[in-house]
Amino acid sequence: MRHLSILLPLVLLLVTPCFAAGESGGQTILKESASGRRNLRPFTVKDKWELRWDSTGSMSVWLYTDKGEIVTQLASQDKPGIGSTFYPAGGTYFLHINSRGDWTITVIQLP
Repeated sequence: MRHLSILLPLVLLLVTPCFAAGESGGQTILKESASGRRNLRPFTVKDKWELRWDSTGSMSVWLYTDKGEIVTQLASQDKPGIGSTFYPAGGTYFLHINSRGDWTITVIQLP
């Protein structure tokens, strides 16, 4: 019986799928880490995509068309944290990040 209590967690670990960002049914289109303020390179997505972020400080993320027209603010937080937001419309965009800390941004194309 003692061996079963040791083996069961190991078996569960082996058969339980592990999902990193982008592996939960979506495709990673863009992933970038930096700090402070910057514009990210343009990316093209189909309808139904998600923005995921992780920041060590306050942060805002703005979505622009590839022509430089502002679309919307996708994220805003006053303190460190993680988050995500869904966006329904595809297109070619770029992101403007304004942060007071380190950040990682990931764009996921959803199925």
